[in-house]
Parts: sequence; structure tokens; C-alpha cells
Amino acid sequence: MPTKEPVTLSDRACDPSAQGWYKTFTPTTWRPLAPLVAFMVIFYALVRSLLFLAGLPFCWIPYGELQIAGTILVVCVILGPLGLLGLRIVRDMTLQICGGIPPALKHRVADLPSLMRDTFMLAFIYLLVLIPYVNLKPAIPLLNPIEYDTLFESFESALFGGVLPTQWLMAHSSTWMLACWDGIYNLLSLFMFVSLTIALYFDGIRGGARLVLAYSIGLFLDVFFTLLFPTFGPLFVHPEWFGDLANLPSGELSQFLALTVHQYAQAPGHVYACAGISAMPSYHVYGWICGFLYWRHLPRKIFLAGLVLTMLNWLSTIVLGWHYALDGLAGILLALAVSWLVARIIPQQHETITEQW
Repeated sequence: MPTKEPVTLSDRACDPSAQGWYKTFTPTTWRPLAPLVAFMVIFYALVRSLLFLAGLPFCWIPYGELQIAGTILVVCVILGPLGLLGLRIVRDMTLQICGGIPPALKHRVADLPSLMRDTFMLAFIYLLVLIPYVNLKPAIPLLNPIEYDTLFESFESALFGGVLPTQWLMAHSSTWMLACWDGIYNLLSLFMFVSLTIALYFDGIRGGARLVLAYSIGLFLDVFFTLLFPTFGPLFVHPEWFGDLANLPSGELSQFLALTVHQYAQAPGHVYACAGISAMPSYHVYGWICGFLYWRHLPRKIFLAGLVLTMLNWLSTIVLGWHYALDGLAGILLALAVSWLVARIIPQQHETITEQW
């Protein structure tokens, strides 16, 4: 029996029936979005019902989210497709050097409107999922005032020989090292957008929908696990350890979060965008892992560089005190489990594309 050759982008470029695979506008294009929209509706219903029963407000346009929404949409809708176009041009140049026949540049440019449409849809849905998330997160201390940091610290301290990793790392980190860790920590949003571009590049709208659904489920898991077992993390439990962070973005953000959560507790009529505080599980690590799983399509050297960045990202959450080491481990395990589940909810429609870089 003859073996079945893998499909490559050059094969698709030479196949008239496959051309325009990104531009075709049919009901099939929207089908991968159905689970994402259904999840969003369920998330809304659960959060709104919970807050209603607790006598707390639900704000449809949380304070501060318009600015965040504008930034995300600009990045996704403009920079995302342009970055994707750049990836394709580099891929086409490599293919041409190797003797292949890539599509004409005008065909690549003609894909931009549909790419912008797809990235806009995915980014917009993710922003809608953020609304119940940012409504519930600052309300968690009012819904469950019990705090489990002492338990987590005791367990982690015993695991690492009586010393919390954060305390030890902070004591052995210089100011410039902390600035480097802070820079790595703040790469999350950029990394998520780059990973979405990679997902769209290799798997089209289905790949993008899978990744955004995984991101969205992570928001759900984060707030509901925190609701059951609230933790704040070393940065808020032991502020005396983190004086060197005062002039760094992480230090400024931690002060903003502490202030807004306190203000919400005093006057719950206001909702602040992403202003809640939670440590377990780490959505920071979760989102990074979900995106990194799509880097497996990239050349080995780029994949290994992404792997190093992923490990450094996890370490940055520990060094800066945002999370315990166990929070990141939980984030990794959840990301792997959710990504496996999402791959079955939105299965691959076409054969996997293999690249010759």
C-alpha cells in the first residue's frame, strides 16, 4: 500500500481548489467559533447569577476595559495579520531559494482583509469573555474571605527545604536582574498574540479558535478555583520582601491592584478591569503554555528558544512574587489538559501542514 505524503504549503499553492482557503466566506468558516461563543454565554450566565445572588453588581463595560480593548484590537487586527503576512513572505522566499514555486506576493497581500476579519473576530470574542472575568475577580474576597496563603506557604516551604523560593531568589537578585525578570514577565500579552498568529498561520481559523477557547477556559478556571481557595501570592502577603520592585512595572501594578481591590470592597458599585488578585493557579503561566504548544510547528531552533522563554516566564512569576512555584505547575498541567480537550472539541479539519524551512 503506498504511503500518504504530507500536505505542504507549496502543494496548496499549486492546487487551484485550495487557493483562497483563507478568503472563503462560508458557514464552515464560522463553525469553529460555535464552541467559543457557547462557552462565553455559559460563563456570562454563571458569573452574573453568582454576583446577583450575592447582591454584587455586574458591569457590562467594566471601568478601564475600553482602553485595554482598544489596545488588543489594534495589536490583533493590524499587527497580527501584518506579522502573519511577514511569516508567509519569509516562507515563500525560503521556498523559492529551494527551487519551489511560491504564490505571487499579490495573492498574499489579498489575504490581508480576511486575516484581519478572523483576528478581529477572535480578539473581540476574547474581550467579551474578559467581561465576566473582570466582574468576578475583584469580588472574590467578598464572596470568600478565607485566605489559603499560609497553607500554600507551609507546603511549599517544606517542599524546598524550609525556604520559599521567592524569598531566596529575591535575596539573591540585583536590581538589574529584577528589571530583566520584570521584562520577561511582561511579555505575556505579546507572546499570546504571536502564538495566535502562529496558530492562524498553520491551522487557519480552526487553530485560532482552539487557542482562544483554551485562553478563555483558563480565565474560567482561574476565577472559580480562586473563589474556592483564595490566595494572594508572596508579593501581597510579604510586601517587605519586594522593596526593590517599587520603580518597576510589577511594583507599580501590585500597588494599583491592592488599591483597586480595596476600593471595590468599600464600594462594589465599581468594577476595575482585571483588578483582582489571585495566585493559584497561575493564568500567566497557563496562557503562555497554551500559546507555546503551537510553536511545535516552527523550526527547531525557534522552538527551543521559545521553550527557554517559557521556563524563564515561569521563573519570573516566582522571583517577582506574583505566584508560588506550585501555582505555575498547576497552570502548566491545566494548560496541557485544556489544550487536549479543546483539540477534540474543535478537531483538525485538514491534514497537518508540514513546513520546509
